[in-house]
Amino acid sequence: MRASKSTDLAMMMATYGLRFLVVVFTIAAAATFLHVNNYRPRDDVSNGIFGALIVKQADIRDPHRALYDIDDSSHVILVSQWQHSGEISFTETSHAKPAILLVNGRGRQPNGPRVPFTKFTVLPGRRHRFRLANAGGAGSCPITILVDAHPLLLIALDGQPVEPRQVASITLAKASYWINVHTSKECGTSSINGGAILNYKGSSTEDPEAVEQSEAEESNDRIAMTTNPADKCGNPESLCVMEVHSLRKMPSGLGKQKTDVTVRLPINYKLQTNDIVGNGVETRVLNVNNATFTYPSSPLLSQGGDVSGETMCYSTPDEDDARVENNETASLSSRRCRRSDATASNVCECVHVRYIPLGATVEIILLDQGGLDDLVYHLHGYTFYVVGARKFGRSVSLQELKSMDDKGQLFSRNLDCTVAKDTVVVPKFGAVALRFKANNPGIETN
Repeated sequence: MRASKSTDLAMMMATYGLRFLVVVFTIAAAATFLHVNNYRPRDDVSNGIFGALIVKQADIRDPHRALYDIDDSSHVILVSQWQHSGEISFTETSHAKPAILLVNGRGRQPNGPRVPFTKFTVLPGRRHRFRLANAGGAGSCPITILVDAHPLLLIALDGQPVEPRQVASITLAKASYWINVHTSKECGTSSINGGAILNYKGSSTEDPEAVEQSEAEESNDRIAMTTNPADKCGNPESLCVMEVHSLRKMPSGLGKQKTDVTVRLPINYKLQTNDIVGNGVETRVLNVNNATFTYPSSPLLSQGGDVSGETMCYSTPDEDDARVENNETASLSSRRCRRSDATASNVCECVHVRYIPLGATVEIILLDQGGLDDLVYHLHGYTFYVVGARKFGRSVSLQELKSMDDKGQLFSRNLDCTVAKDTVVVPKFGAVALRFKANNPGIETN
């Protein structure tokens, strides 16, 4: 790679018949990365190839090096979903759930074969650094991990160091212990489980049996940490991501009350008619500002002139504000959307593009209006700061959101040492605000 936006890409297509593809790139920072390769753009990661990419740094540059003794390359916990069907869709009455959760590709179905669990070996009395990634288990359901009889110390999120926070304090014992992962209680009537084994080197204890009940019992003195920025905040028994502080303060330009650009993005669902789906089932299709994203026919960066204007949706923050002031619910871009072949569907697909001036300070407010589930938002090319979040408990219009924000009633922003991330949860019927400086020119996907 040449460290240039005209050559470097966030994604690359390996076309049919290509035997192998070699990608060379420069690592800018130490972090734990999750790489995902899907056959189709709308596939879930369980239908593709995924894994961890660990980038380490010299001990002298690691601000948390004194907090652990061993950083073993095998101590990576990658949680993924497995289900019987390869197709994942969201219907009007239900959403996809896996049969089980896998830890590093291994797990057991209820009453199924006794597949060996993934085993992690540790040394008694030593502090071990583990890296955890959720590769998409249970759709957008959050995944909880518990290590039997062991405290956990959080030191980083999305590759960014944070002030250490302990989420349990229990005396260590020498033996084998059960590692339990499960979906959250709020995600459905019953949780989905997975597991692995934490084994002490030299221990003669037999491997523990998996917890068979639907949920693992959590200790009363355990503090539960969640990456949802608006879930269980202020609860003495919980720790939400807004209560986690970065080791580094937010850049001064982002700490002002108003940013140069504010982008408000309402996220909702529309029912896709069965003549499009083809199987007689109505499916919910995600849209942002009433437009569902589709990929361009050619790369916008290098061959943007080859992309038909009929497929493009352009919008600026000023145009968005004008529509909000006029109480318009439909996006101007929807009139330029690519139409499907004479269908009655009102689903509008286009190449949805937002223009941001180079060097501007930007605040994006994501608003979930659909209320189907918590959403996960990832921004390529940037690390952003989560400055505010809240739940409404109902669907809120974009005009109402802007009115609350103008009156200072939306949320109190943390403009000091809020956590830095590249992925954030948008709460169901909620809003989250994130900030970054637009200093990485190019076309980024989110």
